Amino acid sequence: MRRVIVCGASSGIGRATAIALSHTECQLVLVARRRALLEALATQCEKNGAESRCIPCDVTQFQEIEEMVSQAKAWGTGVEPVLVNSAGVAEFGDFATTPVTSIDDQIRTNLLGPVYACRAVIPWILEEGFGQIVNVLSIAAIHVFSGASAYSASKSGLRMFGKCLSAEYRKQGLRLTSVIPGATDTAIWNNQDFKPTASDMLTPEAVAECIRDVILLPRDRSVDEIELMPPKGVL
Repeated sequence: MRRVIVCGASSGIGRATAIALSHTECQLVLVARRRALLEALATQCEKNGAESRCIPCDVTQFQEIEEMVSQAKAWGTGVEPVLVNSAGVAEFGDFATTPVTSIDDQIRTNLLGPVYACRAVIPWILEEGFGQIVNVLSIAAIHVFSGASAYSASKSGLRMFGKCLSAEYRKQGLRLTSVIPGATDTAIWNNQDFKPTASDMLTPEAVAECIRDVILLPRDRSVDEIELMPPKGVL
């Protein structure tokens, strides 16, 4: 039995991932700041047959992350821990005029949040002897975009962090995958000066299906990185 912690479950790729996994035999721990949205999602997941629990949590606060993982672990023993880091924020534009608060928010949410979550869950994975982490990145982690300095830095930093964790712990049972989607039609584009045509972008469901398939892989194989692009490529 896999117990999957989905960070950023209230919207976008995280929400779609929870729904995709709700049709499998995974237990779901739904994590985000907005309780009402989590509870609505839990109701939908349970209708699809999945056991689920909501744990409101700010991923930028390590104490909250640590307590969330403790609650997820206390649900029951003898499971395979899985962590999906899909929470993310973005603000695109001229770096010289970007508020420092925005830079801080992007780095803390997109990089430090997943780092904190990994720090909290890896001891549990090592205790069980096997477990997975899926970090949801962005094409901005490997492709240069003007006006996306802080966002790209956070996502590329998470990519290298994942590589380092894999090198350190894969022989102890950690399976870590970085999923690198191209432009995806989520709320991250709201309030941006530029947004690609929705029909040209990936859907959150397409990315979620990829994450689901990685999680359900047999233990005799590992996928280190997936670059998932819309048909027209970089938009």
